[in-house]
Amino acid sequence: WNLLAPPYSRIQYEREQWRARLEAQQRELEKVDADIAALQEFWCANEEAVHLWSEWATNKGYQLIILPRTRGKEDGCATLIRIKACSQIEAYALSYDDWGDRVCLIVKIAPEIFVCNTHWTFSHNNSWDPIMRKHQARKLADHLLHLRARAILILGDLNGNQKDPALVHFAERGFRFYEPEATDWVSHYAHTNKFLACDFLSTRGLNVKANSLTLHGQVVDLTPKKAPEFRVSDHLLLSATVTGLAHGSLSFFEETPTPGSTGKDDSPTPHSSSSS
Repeated sequence: WNLLAPPYSRIQYEREQWRARLEAQQRELEKVDADIAALQEFWCANEEAVHLWSEWATNKGYQLIILPRTRGKEDGCATLIRIKACSQIEAYALSYDDWGDRVCLIVKIAPEIFVCNTHWTFSHNNSWDPIMRKHQARKLADHLLHLRARAILILGDLNGNQKDPALVHFAERGFRFYEPEATDWVSHYAHTNKFLACDFLSTRGLNVKANSLTLHGQVVDLTPKKAPEFRVSDHLLLSATVTGLAHGSLSFFEETPTPGSTGKDDSPTPHSSSSS
């Protein structure tokens, strides 16, 4: 689930009401009660926000793992793991090492079972973003295919539908995408004032399947509001049940460089955060 980090909201009232939005987001997560939650645009640069999330996670029996984006971006990916549901929790980072400063948080939840949380670059109408997105898909596929894994789950905001070249490339590498049954579903109201179907769950593994994909909320919830109302996010929360894992079934939700440049930066390090 992409939370719409306060610094990226174009509506001043939403930025000012970030605590109320955070509490509303937590209430939505409580309703779904997933074993694993993948969050994008997690506001990791704000210590108070991180503390509030950490305290909530501890109270609900989760371990919160946070991975900031590179080069000082204010947001990142965060994954909530219900401790009792997983036999092991080991996390590490993948940096796409490009101008998008995007990352992927990879968590091993059991022997040879991995959960990946990522947020790809938005496909703006320019000459480099589509290329960068294709490289992000390639780099993630290359990395995951080198893992010793019998089940891989990819959750996240991929900023494109299944016809997008980046998603097509990822699917061609052997990763299966799942989406809600409705053929006209949307999950995001973008800053370009367009509705997108861009929040996905993907799997790789012979016996791994996702079922009961559900978008929580209504499309009208995504559009900007007038004060004192505010959006919980500009994305709908997507939930699913994944079967075929050795430890039974778990419920989940989420959610190329500029020519001539490499955009390289040190890879980030994921860290667990717990409240006192």
